[in-house]
Amino acid sequence: MRTDLLTADEIAATIKPLDQARCLPGRIYHDQDVYDAEMERVFRREWVAVFHAAKLPRPGDYLAVELTGRPLLFVRDSEGRVRCYSNVCRHRGMQVALGQGNKKVFQCGYHRWAYDLSGELVTAPEMPELKDCGIRLPEVRTAVWQGIVFVNFREDAPDLHEQLAPLGELLRPWNAEDLDLLYERPYSCDWNWKIMFENGIESYHILGTHRASLEGPLPTRISYGAPGDGRNYAEIHLPFDPAAGNLFTEDTVVPALPGLPPWATEKFVFWAVYPNLIMSQTPDGLQTYITIPHSPQESTFTWAYVTHQGALTSPNHEKFKKAQEDFADLVQGEDAVCARPVQESMNSGDYVPGPYNQRELPVWAFHRWYVHRMAEGVEGAETW
Repeated sequence: MRTDLLTADEIAATIKPLDQARCLPGRIYHDQDVYDAEMERVFRREWVAVFHAAKLPRPGDYLAVELTGRPLLFVRDSEGRVRCYSNVCRHRGMQVALGQGNKKVFQCGYHRWAYDLSGELVTAPEMPELKDCGIRLPEVRTAVWQGIVFVNFREDAPDLHEQLAPLGELLRPWNAEDLDLLYERPYSCDWNWKIMFENGIESYHILGTHRASLEGPLPTRISYGAPGDGRNYAEIHLPFDPAAGNLFTEDTVVPALPGLPPWATEKFVFWAVYPNLIMSQTPDGLQTYITIPHSPQESTFTWAYVTHQGALTSPNHEKFKKAQEDFADLVQGEDAVCARPVQESMNSGDYVPGPYNQRELPVWAFHRWYVHRMAEGVEGAETW
């Protein structure tokens, strides 16, 4: 694998103090070698968010997913734990499940080898000698944090809950594991995964991209970025402007969660959890934004909303749900208008990395995190 994906000069320019630093070069948004290195050095080594655990509420619920080119099978087992297996039959390699559903046994359609919810082979036609032989689907390490299912392909990776302990404590009043899925909106994106992630972790673009929809109630001038824990996540703070009115009408609002801190109703906070999760809080729940890469210029951005039972049974529930879904579609549509031309510009070779605005501190922090992982083989590159 190439070691010149980022030069020492490019890295040095990015890790300077915010007011002196420069963005990363355009080729990292389209180059196949860069993408392959990202899969190896980032997505196969770090904790990666995949979906909300509320998608698999019952034992036997499953979801087949492709991540970094590897077919994976997520299952809620008989004890209620979400587990992840290699979705590759141990016989001749057929995937043992497709899509989403509920099963007690996963049977390969090629030769009908079958596996139970623990991943163990239970039947192999005309091969009775394989019964109780110990053949099983390889398991991939998983963790559920704040109701979100993560995977990590490394056995020696640090514990996710310890890694995100400060943020977990901040979010404790929301009791995320007790929240249920209101909606999930997947958006297919014909642009690089980092364009999508970076767009969601800075407030500077609100004054342009979202001028008609968000700039009034969430004015750019009072927004700011914060470093988070300085290593694993950063923060974006969007205080409300009381004089601008509310984002939603009264008949689309549901009861708030009890026991939340005062700031929860005074602003939106977005947390950028590297490499691919963004979270934000509301008075009644949490929103998650997960970006999954598929190729250098293809990704899926999934916007989900989880809320409490009181909201789901509220008389306003249907209006609440529709208002939130319409809002997600509006904001994502506005972002897409800018994301596509950005991808085209990166492809052109004409982009010269520019400086960061102070409100882009989370993007700068993410770029520092990114080069720290991508700088293997660059002699003398100091990344922290």
